[in-house]
Amino acid sequence: MNNIADDNFKIIINKLKALSEVEFNSLIEIVNNIINNNIIDEWLIEHTLDRFLNLYFIDETIIRPVYLKLINYYHHINPDASDDYLMYYFEDFELDENNDSLTRKITKDE
Repeated sequence: MNNIADDNFKIIINKLKALSEVEFNSLIEIVNNIINNNIIDEWLIEHTLDRFLNLYFIDETIIRPVYLKLINYYHHINPDASDDYLMYYFEDFELDENNDSLTRKITKDE
């Protein structure tokens, strides 16, 4: 019985990873559109940043450059809000001192 549960769990995790990759690819296009077209719609920018914060199944090192690219762009529009989003991002991760990388913190609520 455990093998079936383990297999089902692995299937679910793989599907969540695939959905996260689709979401991430969509976000890359949105970020490039925002920046290339000088869009200043704060709701759109913040909604996009929020969506990045929900990507739990993609390696943080892949997400970070695109997220920070949008943060840097947003900083010229709303410095205080962009600083908040930078803080939210790094609050969600902790430094792994063994290999100098960030790993997502897991809380009891998750």
